Amino acid sequence: MKPLGLLCLQFFAFWPVWLWYVQRMATGTDERWGLWVLVTAIVLFARRGRNILRPYREYHDRLSLGFPLLFTCVYAVTYPFVPPLVRAILALLAMASLGSVIGLGRPLHFGFLGLLWFSLPLFASLHFYLSYPLRFLVASVAAPLIRLSGFAVYQTGTALAWGERLISVDAPCSGIHMLWVATYFAFTLICYSSFAFIPSLKLLFLTWVIV
Repeated sequence: MKPLGLLCLQFFAFWPVWLWYVQRMATGTDERWGLWVLVTAIVLFARRGRNILRPYREYHDRLSLGFPLLFTCVYAVTYPFVPPLVRAILALLAMASLGSVIGLGRPLHFGFLGLLWFSLPLFASLHFYLSYPLRFLVASVAAPLIRLSGFAVYQTGTALAWGERLISVDAPCSGIHMLWVATYFAFTLICYSSFAFIPSLKLLFLTWVIV
């Protein structure tokens, strides 16, 4: 079987994930920037992928399908018990591992996996889980910096107290969109330059600290 055929079979096996993805995008409950990330992942995979149309038997001795099989089985076993977003994460993990093996020569390409994950409709979930912690962090960093300017500003939860005034650090100030965009560019650079795993982690960590 040709590798492209394996990818197509895997794609059709995950049809509930794509149905959920289309419905999530159509309802407008989330940002649609994930479509642009998905295009980026496909373009970079086509650019770096090699021998994608060659029969798999020519190189199966040095490349294993163990990871794609494992992740696909985990998806199948957990399907009735996990929410749609988790199913999508597992499905893209399986597809990323298969694409990495047959097209990129690695068991799992970290940059390719990151782009696929970031193509999911994540903004609503990120705001739900990360908005408050990030707003709290922003307020805790902003208060001492403002005090250096001579203003008696103190943190109160996710707000800044200045005299009798209370200035709220609202959702846009959490920096989630900026963090998402910066991480997208980091994964694009990782995929484009084909970084190894450890340098990829260093780049991501540095990106998050700077943002």
